[in-house]
Amino acid sequence: MFKKLFLLLVFSFTLISCTSVPKDSAYYKENIKDFSQIKLQNGIPVILKNVPTSKITVIQMIIEGGTPLLSTDKSGLENVTLELMLHGCDLYSYEEIKKLEYEISYSLTMSSSKDYSVVRLKCIDKDFDTVFSLFADSVLNPLMQKEDFEQIMNEKKESVQQVLSNPSSLLGREVHKIAYKNHNYAALVSVTEESINSISYKDVIECYNKILNSNRIKFVVVGNFNTDRTEILKNRLDEYFGNIKTEDFNVPIINKVSVKNEVVNITSEQAGDVGYLIGFFNCPNRYDLDYVPYAIATMYLDDILFSYVRENKGAVYSIGSGILGGKEMLGAISAFKVSDKENIIKLINESIEMFPNQKEIETKLDQYKNKYITTLFSSSQNITGVASNIVISLEYANNPTKYLERTKEVQNVTAKQVLEAYKKYLSRENDKNPITWVFCKKDKN
Repeated sequence: MFKKLFLLLVFSFTLISCTSVPKDSAYYKENIKDFSQIKLQNGIPVILKNVPTSKITVIQMIIEGGTPLLSTDKSGLENVTLELMLHGCDLYSYEEIKKLEYEISYSLTMSSSKDYSVVRLKCIDKDFDTVFSLFADSVLNPLMQKEDFEQIMNEKKESVQQVLSNPSSLLGREVHKIAYKNHNYAALVSVTEESINSISYKDVIECYNKILNSNRIKFVVVGNFNTDRTEILKNRLDEYFGNIKTEDFNVPIINKVSVKNEVVNITSEQAGDVGYLIGFFNCPNRYDLDYVPYAIATMYLDDILFSYVRENKGAVYSIGSGILGGKEMLGAISAFKVSDKENIIKLINESIEMFPNQKEIETKLDQYKNKYITTLFSSSQNITGVASNIVISLEYANNPTKYLERTKEVQNVTAKQVLEAYKKYLSRENDKNPITWVFCKKDKN
């Protein structure tokens, strides 16, 4: 199945084949015993996952808040702040950091999302002492030089122009603006053409100072940790991060997104003779009871979309479903390089109504369950994937081990639940389940 959704905003289900999948009970029991939690002297929680066979350690510093803390004219501010934060520190210049990264093969990176940001250190255990001090100094004593800020903003200007000149990227940005207008998520994670001239060096310094608040910070650490090494790690974290100030902070409460039945047309000369389409709609959140049945229902739908819209009707080059992530999620259907622009929405709606009945669902249910479970296990095949799973569970379920329960949830799904999820979130009968379609093409006709 070929699926392509815009990269920054939509997560698609990637299915990878495998010969066998471990039983959930054994997997859960094998992993749950390796979790522990400690607290620094200022209350910062540290989630530890012991992987006895690993020779690599991953530390993820989670910064709570995300885009709900920003106005739209400051979109991308936290992303710029963290990028500047990693441009040299008291102990190491930026050039020295890059040179050291090449010499000992570690990585110090950052990423931002709607609800939180992450500063991530990954290194071989033998280099841990060296790079941990670099990581800590980069967070606590960054140079934050104005000339580096100006260089970063010039690079962001180029990125903004690339978005505006690429129809699929432009579509993704416009979908976000339309979906989250007057919503907590209205600001974008990345810099936009509206914010590029609004973000100042002073804004970045103020943003950095707000980040250093123990009530906004959590750590997730994955590696080979025996009792002695755990104590050493706690002491090191306390030494560097245990004195971060504690100030009032409340994690933003995210409102439900309202979706209308409408078609919004946007133009891009670069679209040429084809169109780029995304429709978004309400769906369950990541850890709602309906989510796994819904996710499996979209697997059935993806096969129908591919078979009917692409293969049978030849109306599009790529088509598939996914989600717009966050604490309040939206479902999405994307169609890229649409040749039949006049009928594409009609064809997609026809595909949705071709959804199988309960008996037909049963015939393929185990196949789809195996695909889903394979995806879950493939994301835990390396230590970075394990750390990411823990962060997502922590942020969206307030439980760092919640991801371990997913395979059991998948195994327990029934054909009836899949059909009910389809009816509740996907069916277009009598215009239920409104979809907002955003269509990017050369002209509005």
